[in-house]
Amino acid sequence: AKVRPGQSVLVAGAGGGVGTMLVQIAKAHGAEVTALGGPRSVELLRSLGADRVLDRTKDALGDARFDAVFGVNGHHPLGAYRRMLKDGGTY
Repeated sequence: AKVRPGQSVLVAGAGGGVGTMLVQIAKAHGAEVTALGGPRSVELLRSLGADRVLDRTKDALGDARFDAVFGVNGHHPLGAYRRMLKDGGTY
């Protein structure tokens, strides 16, 4: 995704092994990270530096758009992730 400082990144499935690594990598590249995970991972995701942490069982993304979306959990169909991307964004 070539994440750069100031870009917005969504990590869906952020509470798992791959997701927690993606949160940290995106933050290291200077991105504004939204982490979407289960209720048991909320505190972990905050401790990893996610700028916004959402509990997938009760929080909604609304109409937020991102420069990059990493969907590592399969909770949403590809079309839903595509609609979350800004023009020119990367899934």
